[in-house]
Amino acid sequence: MTAMEIASDGVLVLGFPEIDRDHHSIMQMVNSEWDPAREKVVARLEEIARKAIDHFEREEALMGTHLFSLFARHKKEHNQLVEDISNVIFDIKSGLDFNVEELLHWTIRWLIEHIETQDKDLAVFLLRPPAS
Repeated sequence: MTAMEIASDGVLVLGFPEIDRDHHSIMQMVNSEWDPAREKVVARLEEIARKAIDHFEREEALMGTHLFSLFARHKKEHNQLVEDISNVIFDIKSGLDFNVEELLHWTIRWLIEHIETQDKDLAVFLLRPPAS
């Protein structure tokens, strides 16, 4: 598969193997069967959050190394997702009712939208021909 193609799991392939592997790994975790028990949902969301944070650190290092002009905007979106997922975890732990299907759709939608916008912008920047 080459850069900027859609993989079988629906994730845009950007052409950076480590980043693409992270995206597919997170998507695989999201798409695997969810146990609806509260503690299992919390554990799954915490695992997704840990993987996402590790991934964000790798992306942010790449953006810093290459002086990506949209670094601040991209990092802000990373921070927002971490805050959002932390809030969801807190709410579920606090006894708030939840719907596994809705959590699944929210997570997939965020991942796909982030990759197809923010991460695609990063890939276009990194894949541009060097200035002469």
